[in-house]
Amino acid sequence: MTAFPKLFEPVSIGGLKLKNRVVMPAMATNLASPSGEVTDQLVGYHAERAKGGVGLIITEITAVAAGGASVRNQLSAYDDSFLQGMERLATAVHAATGKIAMQLFHAGRRAVDAAVPAGPSPIAALGGPPVRELTLTEIEALVEAFGSAARRARAAGFDAVELHCTHGYLIAQFFSSLTNKRTDRYGGSLENRMRFGFEALAAARREAGTDFPVICRITGEDNIAGGSSLEEARAFARGLQQGGADAIHVSGGGIPSTLEELRSQTWGNGPVLGEPPGALLRLAQGVKQAVTIPVIAVGRINGPALAEQIIAEGKADLVAVGRCHIADPHWVKKAAAGRPEDIRVCLACAECNDSVIAKRGPLRCAVNPVVGRDQTTDAATDSKRVVVIGGGPAGMEAALAAVERGHIVTLYEKGARLGGALLAASVSTGKDSLREFAAWQERQLRAKGVELVLTHDITAEEIAGLHPDAVILAAGATPALPPIPGVDKEIVTNGVDVLLGKRAPGEWPIVVGGGMVGCETAAYLAHRGKRVRLVTRRGEDGLAIGMSVRARQWFLSSVWRNLGVEVLPHCQFAEVVDEGLIVINREGALRLIEGDMVVFCTGMASRNGLAQALQRKVAQFEVVGDCREPRNIMEAVREGYEAGMKI
Repeated sequence: MTAFPKLFEPVSIGGLKLKNRVVMPAMATNLASPSGEVTDQLVGYHAERAKGGVGLIITEITAVAAGGASVRNQLSAYDDSFLQGMERLATAVHAATGKIAMQLFHAGRRAVDAAVPAGPSPIAALGGPPVRELTLTEIEALVEAFGSAARRARAAGFDAVELHCTHGYLIAQFFSSLTNKRTDRYGGSLENRMRFGFEALAAARREAGTDFPVICRITGEDNIAGGSSLEEARAFARGLQQGGADAIHVSGGGIPSTLEELRSQTWGNGPVLGEPPGALLRLAQGVKQAVTIPVIAVGRINGPALAEQIIAEGKADLVAVGRCHIADPHWVKKAAAGRPEDIRVCLACAECNDSVIAKRGPLRCAVNPVVGRDQTTDAATDSKRVVVIGGGPAGMEAALAAVERGHIVTLYEKGARLGGALLAASVSTGKDSLREFAAWQERQLRAKGVELVLTHDITAEEIAGLHPDAVILAAGATPALPPIPGVDKEIVTNGVDVLLGKRAPGEWPIVVGGGMVGCETAAYLAHRGKRVRLVTRRGEDGLAIGMSVRARQWFLSSVWRNLGVEVLPHCQFAEVVDEGLIVINREGALRLIEGDMVVFCTGMASRNGLAQALQRKVAQFEVVGDCREPRNIMEAVREGYEAGMKI
């Protein structure tokens, strides 16, 4: 008997029977070839998640026409030449007892592979290139392109298709009055703005067959002032059901065209770190009340208990678990076995999205170092004695990789708790998942038999006396103070000590540094009623750099906006005095910023003092994480994993 009985009840979408109610939704990967072909990496990525037990996999956005892609290496289905690769992908998922749907997509005004992107109206996305208006002939051709792609999906052995009607892409651009200013039959009234979506659905049904399941993923609301609403979404869902849709998948969020629209948003295309689990559930509930076909809910459904509750309470018929499947491809299998505590924690940090959209590289994950490679851990030829120094994310990941290889591992941590930099970072508003990830790593270490030695600052001589075969140094970093007069004064501290409660904050603190740590420390203090001033060398548009694009948008709009923190930009730090901080402003004038505490958040210094001594004392030696160079959690976890795998 599973601990989550409703979640693991079979369900049907049209004639497609699914073994459970968990869907892995479409997420861009950049793992296709530059020409849009299926690659070995893409096959391995989806096959591993099918092995993990998910009821239905929906591929990443798949272009139905040339000039309609939104990422560099995007899967495509606009020509029969793509069929062979599509067949290989479907076959691999089926071999792993999975089901797979293809998401059919056109970027419209957001296309990256068009000389001049085209949309319903010549309205560019914020920061995007100029856009031209689609002609009626072009619209008709795009409708047929959706139909032809659906036909190819069925021919390739896919089990269903999903029309992408949300997130500010082409069908959603027609649907929203913010991006559709047409005066012909495709614009104006809601009925006209829904027409393109209805016609795309009709083409898919005609070309793929009326017995082939079609899912429609729609926008519950744009979350942009004046944009599409839940009531409009309900009307769209009813019309799609009447047109033959077999299920409605309800997401939310649009793409702003102006700064004013951006400022009106409190979240973008889906919730991120800091937003509550199930943040978009109300949208699925609202649509479910309007239709009788299955409804799929999405939006940071990050644990099987929440997923079970959603199904049991009738708020949705299926749940889409997206980024959690990037973090742990066996999310479903572990939930079914009653081991939710073993699921690798997704941070909802949106690094996965940033790696593909902002950095234009292959899919990466902050906590899963093998995503996109999806390899299993091979046993080592010989079991070795491994010493890991440091219990932060890099050290713990290194220890996990080494013990899974079959080595005997001891981890030394000078503090009383494991977690390293995550202990301070998790104190910030909405960052509980960082603490949960550290706790997950610790549970795995204990379960796999790693010896943990806490409150012990081990020396090079002690390590040599242990005669280890390999040592991994992951000792982390310490806050760095700038080389200015007065930094040794009693009123000076750093953000880490404030967040960890090692230093009680003053009533009117000065936070120095406008990066991620500085802004989060300022927010932490402001939430506690302190009168905070933040001094930064940056301009105000450079605040919180270091967060992922989506997490930064959420932080600045939802957390930072109403805190009342006074920001003093373009300042050079000159000297700490008893009355506060002397700065040089952008005009070159000296100014005293008064305060009763100066909290420096101006970078970290690596703790690598053991490196030189250890290199002479052990045969195999690795330095990882902040100890090597201050970096983010994704880099730390990856380096730790790779170091453990080398041994």
